[in-house]
Amino acid sequence: MLAKGSFDEVIAGAMSVIHTASPVPLDVPDDPYTAIVAPAVEGTKNVFDSISKAGTVKRVVLTSSIRAVFGFGNEKPAGYVYTEEDWNTTSTLENNQGYSLSKTLAEKTAWEYAEKAGGKWDLVTIQPGVVYGPSLSGREDGMSMTLFKNLVTGHQTGMVDLAWGMVDVRDVASVHVAALMNPKAQGRYICTSATLSFQEILDTVRGRIARKLPRFAVPKALLWVGYYAGMAGKSLAWEDIAYNVGNRVVFSNEKARKDLLLEGFIAPEKTFGDMYESFLKAGIVPEGN
Repeated sequence: MLAKGSFDEVIAGAMSVIHTASPVPLDVPDDPYTAIVAPAVEGTKNVFDSISKAGTVKRVVLTSSIRAVFGFGNEKPAGYVYTEEDWNTTSTLENNQGYSLSKTLAEKTAWEYAEKAGGKWDLVTIQPGVVYGPSLSGREDGMSMTLFKNLVTGHQTGMVDLAWGMVDVRDVASVHVAALMNPKAQGRYICTSATLSFQEILDTVRGRIARKLPRFAVPKALLWVGYYAGMAGKSLAWEDIAYNVGNRVVFSNEKARKDLLLEGFIAPEKTFGDMYESFLKAGIVPEGN
């Protein structure tokens, strides 16, 4: 990603490019700029430099994130619905929002390249929520895979009251292809099927699971106790507890449904049901869990 010219050969002669996701750490890294921001931003520059050199590309689709749409959960009044017109204006390295900053800067970098291109090619960006769904590889080291495994196996004994947009990986793939193929697609597209808390995610598959699992989120006061006692580790920053916990963040997917996914988004119940079944088949979750 960071080697200049590394995309020249693969993009040479191409008419379209899809530049997909960048690093998504589960925990806050010690050096977020090196681990997250630099690969996202410099990687985007390298891809778009190669697009400029090729001279043949007509359309580019970039995977951004809902984290390029909002910064903290308490920024807007309760019930506010985020749209493609919204941008994250608050995330910084100083407030421990490295991933959100990386996605925001990477997308803004892409739009700067598109403006400089002067119409030689056009750009469409996709803002997925947290991506869940069945595993094709059987691997469990991805961020959403780890989160879901911890939920359904009871490893995450205390659930945090975070409720953000989520989406099925199959819809994310379909939206990218549609954005590439539909000549009328333009601008930004929020890609979420629903806003669910960890508790609500678990409720979609609770009936399939034998073990007893938590039914309530950890009170915010106890999260503060855990944080100052050093029990939160690197999974929750101070700002996450202060500004995100307990604040439901809602998004409009109207534009994506109208232009790119006419059949609508896959329901969360199917997303997590299929995901759980794939975990059983891959042995990620034991039979009789």
